[in-house]
Amino acid sequence: MKYSALTALLGAASMTLAHNAGGRSHARDLSLQSRADPGQTVNVPRPKIGSVPYGSIITRCTQSNVVALTFDDGPGPKTSQLLDLLREFGAKATFFVTANNIYPIEQEPGSSLVRRALAEGHQVASHTWRHQDLSAIGRDDRAREVLLTESAMANVFQRFPTYIRPPYGSCDGACLSHLAELGYHVINWSVDTDDWRHQDDIAQAEAKFSAGVNGNPGHIVLAHDIHAATVDRLARYMLQTSRDRGLRFVTVGECLGDPAENWYRAADGSGNGGGGGGGGGGGGGGGGSLTPSTDGLAAAPSPAPAPTGAPAAPSGDGAVSLMSTAGPAASLPLALACKSFFFLESMSSSPFNLK
Repeated sequence: MKYSALTALLGAASMTLAHNAGGRSHARDLSLQSRADPGQTVNVPRPKIGSVPYGSIITRCTQSNVVALTFDDGPGPKTSQLLDLLREFGAKATFFVTANNIYPIEQEPGSSLVRRALAEGHQVASHTWRHQDLSAIGRDDRAREVLLTESAMANVFQRFPTYIRPPYGSCDGACLSHLAELGYHVINWSVDTDDWRHQDDIAQAEAKFSAGVNGNPGHIVLAHDIHAATVDRLARYMLQTSRDRGLRFVTVGECLGDPAENWYRAADGSGNGGGGGGGGGGGGGGGGSLTPSTDGLAAAPSPAPAPTGAPAAPSGDGAVSLMSTAGPAASLPLALACKSFFFLESMSSSPFNLK
């Protein structure tokens, strides 16, 4: 299912969009071509495999004496340096990538950085397409944020993840149910370093990490590889402190006891997510066809949100519509199209909380 009309619409608006942040205008060139297509992976079978829960927010490891360092919003200019540091410590981490952010993963150097992370044994997971709040947008836009990311990954890596971190950690009951339908484990954190907030005084982020993991093994730690001080100083501090405390560095999948073959789905639906570094296959077979409506994009009325972390309603074995029905994409007003697809680049100096 192609959205060429919407792509053209966004391309025409590419040079007019900007967001003023702290006196600086960061304009995104939306004319940059992407092959990502939200219909590419929609029919891939998505059985619920393994013992890691679906339909709830996960914040802690189930394994003991481990620490799962996670890095959001990349890849970016500091990601290569971070990978070097992780290799120096023999540490594995999890990268929640935003597929069309600073270094789009379909293009260099983004694709090479993600390939390297996979080859070196790290876990790569979804942080969506343009970092939109998944609780604040409708079902169609939410599906698009997820499916475009899947398509971009499939175009480069022939697979896509089964783990996702919702931007800002925000995923209400409707969001959790939807992501469960899509076959995702929703991962937040137990220790927030607030590194984005403390780039000018990174010692505060170090203190939050130290207090958070002290005597409480099994934490999932939030940081961001797009920020300079995080990579230049905080990352080494977290690695050295964890080593000194006898903690083992693991990916999120490992810290939850999930075999690496469950971390990805093969884009062709073959049930084997491939080899490569921090995990390989998993996924295919079973379940119903997840076919979106071809009628359009407007979201159906959402149910009242359930409390955060509430279990999702069980999905049946039949076909599940990932997107709601309404008019064609080409008829959407420009403002709505841009609202759905535009995301402010989170540069290292950004004052915004881009979790």
